Amino acid sequence: GVIYLGIDAGSRMLKAAAVDAGGRLLGMRVADQGKGQAERIRALADGLLAELGATRVDVARTVGTGYGRDLVHWSQESITEISCQAHALHHLAPAARTLVDVGGQDAKVVRVDAEGRVVDFALHDRCAAGTGRPAPRRASASRRTAGAASSAIRTNWKRRRG
Repeated sequence: GVIYLGIDAGSRMLKAAAVDAGGRLLGMRVADQGKGQAERIRALADGLLAELGATRVDVARTVGTGYGRDLVHWSQESITEISCQAHALHHLAPAARTLVDVGGQDAKVVRVDAEGRVVDFALHDRCAAGTGRPAPRRASASRRTAGAASSAIRTNWKRRRG
């Protein structure tokens, strides 16, 4: 069958996922980031395809995202993380309107509309190392909803940016 491949070349982790024409997950792999990122990306994708009994010839389309998305040289499209996250949020939780992502290089709050299009986002791009660990505890301790917690985080970032 037809295979679509997504590669997220993040700052700390590399992720690959394969889906069929109906959007059903066929398989996924994750690997640590390191030296020779382009080679690691290629090995990750080829390993996933081998698990599926396929090769790149069987892939109808490849999309790259993440900080290293331009290193997915064979992809047909390169999409920002924010756009990919909005699409995934809409696909997995259509009623959700806010996404909070704390990654290895940044943290983001993304707001989407009913169609999954990005309406607004806030990005904290200073070193994010460890900044996400206390967020769930803070939200839980204060009994805030995810929306209220993301609003509080966004307000705090605006204050810091001054």
